[in-house]
Parts: sequence; structure tokens; C-alpha cells
Amino acid sequence: YVWRGQVLNSAAVVQPAINAETPFGLTLGAWGNVDATKKYDLAGKFNEVDLSANYELPIEGPVSVSFGIVNYLYPYHETQTSVDEESGEVVVGAVDETTEISVTVAGDVLLQPTLTVVRDIDECRGYYASIGIGHSLPIIENVDLDMGVSVGWADKTYNEINIFDNRQ
Repeated sequence: YVWRGQVLNSAAVVQPAINAETPFGLTLGAWGNVDATKKYDLAGKFNEVDLSANYELPIEGPVSVSFGIVNYLYPYHETQTSVDEESGEVVVGAVDETTEISVTVAGDVLLQPTLTVVRDIDECRGYYASIGIGHSLPIIENVDLDMGVSVGWADKTYNEINIFDNRQ
């Protein structure tokens, strides 16, 4: 599992997601990360759940603007987890979490450029930004190959909290 250029879990994971789009530009979503191996003693358990809302402004033309909020929940964060000595079971402590707000500007032009600026409003109060380009190629009916590249930047405050070897 790689997030913003960092390997958060080097073992196999399953990442279920569900999104509900409304006709007036609001999308609500939930995404999770489940360890698929026993590498971190969390096999089959959600070690991250992200709850999100996104609103796209009703702008006509080749540029779109959207605003989002996401709450990251880490029920097994390393500072919150212990192992029961008798049973060997992982014991969950208090849920660790943080919240980010974002704005994204995207172009519906060649290479579909995007610029996203994120502000953590909870844990670190730092900034993260990324720019990217992408392209989608139809392969067969109802199957596309999506390709993209992006580069990100974070301020010192954001990096001090979010640079880690493993979020487990």
C-alpha cells in the first residue's frame, strides 16, 4: 500500500471502497485498507478507514473545481495497539484519526492536468500539494487503461507528522 509516495504496508492488502454520487455534485465515500497477511498481526482487519465527501462546482467548460474533506481513521495505529500476553490477540486502543480538507482544479484538456492542495486541519495542520497529468486509453468495450503521473510536495509541519516507515 503506497500513499503519497510512501510505502505504508509492504505486504498484500485488500482495499474495498464505495462511493455514492448525487446529481448535484456531491460525492460521499468510504475506503478501507485490510491487511491480507499476518505480517503485522492484523490479518483480515481494517487498519485504515477513510470517510470522505467531495463537492464539484457546477462550472461549464474545460476546467473543474472541487472541494473535499476526508477523515482518516487508524484503529490499529502503532501507538494505540498492544498484544494480550495470554491470548496473543491484538488489543485495540483509542482510535487515532486526522482530517484533511482539499481543493482540486482539473483541466478537461490534453493530458488532463490536475492541481490539488490539501490542508490537514486536525493532527498536524500542515499542507500537501500535488500536480499530475493522465490519459485514458480504451482497450476493449467497458475496459480502459488509465495512466498517470504526479509529483507531490509537503511543508515541514506536514512531513514531521506524516513521514514514517510504517503506519501500522
